[in-house]
Amino acid sequence: MIAPSALSIVMNLFSANKSEMNKAMGIWGAAAPVGGTAGVFLGGIITAWFDWPWVFLINVPIGIAVLALSPTLLPKGVRRKGSIDYLRVLTITLSSGLLIYSIVTANEKGWSSIQTVILLSANAINPASSSLHNTIPLT
Repeated sequence: MIAPSALSIVMNLFSANKSEMNKAMGIWGAAAPVGGTAGVFLGGIITAWFDWPWVFLINVPIGIAVLALSPTLLPKGVRRKGSIDYLRVLTITLSSGLLIYSIVTANEKGWSSIQTVILLSANAINPASSSLHNTIPLT
């Protein structure tokens, strides 16, 4: 969930200058494999030197540093008025959970079982998850 949010921030920050946006997207594209490789490498080092629970605890100081430095490093944004459609958020969340549940249990119950067919069909006809209407303008 963090990757789309961070990509949105990058695109908003550099939307005014196309050449700067191209550089930012290049750095963004290079950061994913570097981050994945560094995460596996550092995870191994942390587990070897300390213990496996430290792999989870290492994110606490990093998160605190990011929260402390964000107001100074990120420019102020423009506040937009809007509202959150809580019913739609709840419907999409439940629909996603239902889809995951139906796929996970399909191996046990069978892909052609009544349970799997009904759950997948309910997901397919859900108006909130299949709507073409955007609640936030993308332009």
